[in-house]
Amino acid sequence: EPSVLVLESGVLRLQPLRLALDAGGIEVVGTAALESRDPVFDVRIASKGLRLVPESASAKPVQASGQVDWQGRWKDWRLSGAATLLRGNEQATLTFAGRGDDRHLALEKLLAATPTGKLEGTGELQWQPNLTLSLESRLDAFDPGYFLPDYPGALSGALTLAASQAPNGDWRGSGNLKDLRGRLRGRAVAGEANAQWDGHQGEGDLRLQLGASRIEAGGRFGSRLDLQATFSPLDLA
Repeated sequence: EPSVLVLESGVLRLQPLRLALDAGGIEVVGTAALESRDPVFDVRIASKGLRLVPESASAKPVQASGQVDWQGRWKDWRLSGAATLLRGNEQATLTFAGRGDDRHLALEKLLAATPTGKLEGTGELQWQPNLTLSLESRLDAFDPGYFLPDYPGALSGALTLAASQAPNGDWRGSGNLKDLRGRLRGRAVAGEANAQWDGHQGEGDLRLQLGASRIEAGGRFGSRLDLQATFSPLDLA
């Protein structure tokens, strides 16, 4: 969208930079002093009207607004953000905060509060010397429908994810979902799952109840498959 960018004496000023996305417009304002080996910046990314539209006619759209502030030096900076998500006459909020440098970002706080409950978590993203990421989160009657409009519900449980990329580009990772319970799209949900990937081959197991469906599966996956699964039954509706 029409924008104003000024570069003067090594300082870039966004006054503002306006971006158009499918969900709505985003505005970026602030400054970045680029000539130093340790650049200094003060940037705000904001939107007053993002619209998340479901594919299902029975689900409600979500209207989102919020901002992200990124401030400091490249070797010592802080990131914080807040958003409000409206669905009909109810609303959810999202807040997060972290600290980073030229090697990593530590997400110290992640809180998504919905009318039925919340999601809380922490995480880390590192890009030097290798790309790695981790997330630990706990759900307590959390409604994912404010972020994925086609999937309203109230879910509880604990989710842990970790992944890293080797110099040759191969990824290793693991994920663990414990004590999943609640409702999703009007159906009762319960289960647990875990999986590991060593860069070439993975293994894991899954136990899931979704409505009338009951699924138990486990084994190895990758270029070769060795899986066993039981459906009692699997209701594709």
